[in-house]
Amino acid sequence: MSLVSPLKAEKLSQLLSIYLSKKYNITISDKITPFEETTESLLEKGNEAIPTIYMERIILENYKDNFYSERLLQMLLSVEPLPGYIFQFKYVPPQNYPFFKISEKLYFYPLFFGNTKELFIELWRKNRSFKSFFIELEKNYSFSGLLSQLKLVTELSFTRFNHRARESLQEIQKIWDEGMLRGWISAFKKPSSLLFVCNRALPENFNGFSGRIHSKEGSLNYYIFEKADLEKIRSQLKGFSGTIGIVTFEKWKEEPFKRFNPLLLGFAVYEHARRAGLKFHLLDGFTLHVLADLYYEWEDLGRALNIYELARAFTLQPIELALSEASIYYAFSELEKAEKTLRGKLCGCVKEDPRIHYNLGIIYKEKGEKEKAEYHLYKAYLLEEENPLFRKDLLKFFWDEGRWEEMEAILTKVKNFTKIDKIFLGKLSFLKKDYAKALTYLKEIIDSPERDGESLYFLAWLYLYYKRDLSAADLFLKEAKHQLSRGAYEKLVEEFGLPR
Repeated sequence: MSLVSPLKAEKLSQLLSIYLSKKYNITISDKITPFEETTESLLEKGNEAIPTIYMERIILENYKDNFYSERLLQMLLSVEPLPGYIFQFKYVPPQNYPFFKISEKLYFYPLFFGNTKELFIELWRKNRSFKSFFIELEKNYSFSGLLSQLKLVTELSFTRFNHRARESLQEIQKIWDEGMLRGWISAFKKPSSLLFVCNRALPENFNGFSGRIHSKEGSLNYYIFEKADLEKIRSQLKGFSGTIGIVTFEKWKEEPFKRFNPLLLGFAVYEHARRAGLKFHLLDGFTLHVLADLYYEWEDLGRALNIYELARAFTLQPIELALSEASIYYAFSELEKAEKTLRGKLCGCVKEDPRIHYNLGIIYKEKGEKEKAEYHLYKAYLLEEENPLFRKDLLKFFWDEGRWEEMEAILTKVKNFTKIDKIFLGKLSFLKKDYAKALTYLKEIIDSPERDGESLYFLAWLYLYYKRDLSAADLFLKEAKHQLSRGAYEKLVEEFGLPR
């Protein structure tokens, strides 16, 4: 019988070993895995096991109610800074994930624990109330600094504020760090005020306002003009070579825009202009769709989903919005919601979009509904035959079903073969015992990341029995074993006869 191991305790061992070595000159044996044996069995191993017992005791002393202590966190931070996420929960954190407890509502989840993506998905799926941000946590970190950053995360409506979001919004971060954000927003919340976000600094002689100007220049440039004349400003922009997003106070104070920080909306309007190839653009309803896309790109899927729902009434791209919503539901394993979202775009009132059919096909395949999966995958292919993604998944479907003739019918129409096409051509040639052709196709994918376990197995067979190259065959066979499940490998061995 072994000790009951605290959650993810094995992930702590390496850093804690370094800490104990530096502080107490204790060497932890790499031959003994913590929490796998009883104390008595460890003592029977002699002095070599005593450091492991000591490390287990430290972990257990600093583990209570499924949380590791801040004291243990400081031990690890004395070894090196730890990347991870600071969390603030309204209620109790999930009990199936370990956290370092910093205070009653403040927790740290280091990346070395793993399963970060799964943690966030569980929180979003269960509608847990939380805020989080990415940090490289250092020894003797500032507790007040953590609270301050959480206030900014709340101000910008994030649940997950990752390093990409921080980089994108670095000027807003600087304004916050300087304690100026409240002043900026107060200045903006006045009649005839304007917010500019642009990728080039405005010229020194730029005018069109009679009030104060607030500015923060950097990778992007943020400006607030009080008592501004929009038409006069727009006339001056004719010679301006940059891209500008503009938010007026009068537009921002309308629903639903006033729910959002105006500087964040300014960034979204700028991105709207940049992505659309516009010189400048004013805040409008479609900006909400762009903002949702940004949250999606920043991996705050829960917040992205909320804003996609809000943007439905304003979007100019309903198909794209539905695809984004469905992809989030798919990531959450909520296949029924993903299906319902996509099927809503097959109403007959709009032109059929192959992407809708393709994604429905993937969902039905995941659900095991083969007839529906085939229908939608084939429909996507028929609507856009030259799309390699649609072709690939239809070919994969037919391959799994053993329908070689349908595969050949599709491949005969292809003008420019992709690596995936060549893999399927090689496999089909192998099954037809046209080994020369099979080798010609499959050799081209030797260095390709698209190669799969089956194609590697066929290559191993070809190099062993057709090319008589035992060393090459052995290399391909080892990689095939690594990629294939045991059942799939055994099935190939039974059918084609390579050694187990």
